[in-house]
Amino acid sequence: MSTPRANFEGAVVMAGAMTAFTLNDTIVKLLAERLPIGEIMALRGLLVLALFALLARPRAAWWACLSPPVLARALSETITSWFFLAGIAALPLADAMVLFFSAPILLTVAAALVLGEPVGWRRWTAVFVGFAGVALAAAPQGTWSPAVLLPLAAAATSVVRDLVTRRIPAGVPTAAVSIATTGMVAGSGFLTSPAGWPMPSTAELAGLVGCAFLYALGMQGFVRAVRMAELSVVAPVRYVSVPVSMLTGYLLWHHVPSAAMILGAVLVVGSGLFIFWRAHRLARAERSGLRAPR
Repeated sequence: MSTPRANFEGAVVMAGAMTAFTLNDTIVKLLAERLPIGEIMALRGLLVLALFALLARPRAAWWACLSPPVLARALSETITSWFFLAGIAALPLADAMVLFFSAPILLTVAAALVLGEPVGWRRWTAVFVGFAGVALAAAPQGTWSPAVLLPLAAAATSVVRDLVTRRIPAGVPTAAVSIATTGMVAGSGFLTSPAGWPMPSTAELAGLVGCAFLYALGMQGFVRAVRMAELSVVAPVRYVSVPVSMLTGYLLWHHVPSAAMILGAVLVVGSGLFIFWRAHRLARAERSGLRAPR
């Protein structure tokens, strides 16, 4: 069990990691106006690996990359990255971010229907409220686009990623998880090179370097936060990405969220926070030997 100090530090680290990830996503959306997603993932990945090579202890981190749980985490992150980056390229950044954060809602449904976990009426109510928010966020201007399925698919695969992350042994260095994940994501991007990649301009290369730094910072922080603190504590902090994405979307693309989009975001975030709070309360009651209503 994590200590209160570890939970607090994990929450702070997660807030910084999600801010870094969101700024990285903002730059990726700018780059995707001319560069293919696969090229961005491949070139950014190479730069990130170069950063990790300077920071990681070779024998401690590189060999641990071959651990099955680490590779499973890398695969799930690769699939998530493709869905999510394609989504932010096609949608306003805040819209994609809100839809992506339907993950806790999907996780609750999966726990009930697939794992057989008892889910009471309170969390089911939060699930339905969350899906209502998703419906509003998916068509904020009254029109529906198939592109909204991309961040929703990323949300589903991110649930698998987070569950696998928790199963990685404590002795595996965080750098190993980051290296394996980055390498697999970059490798998947290189598979698109036969389709033809344009030569990046100087500004685009600078953007890729910025992406690499932010992605590396976010990756290290995210994995460290999930492993050092309770998931019920750090998971809600991930919602810091929603206001950050709304701010960057407004400053760079003049995306002004509609009333429906804002209401949808409130419902999705609110239901997600309630689900995390409820799960934490039930877990605490079980540790105390009490029986709490589901």
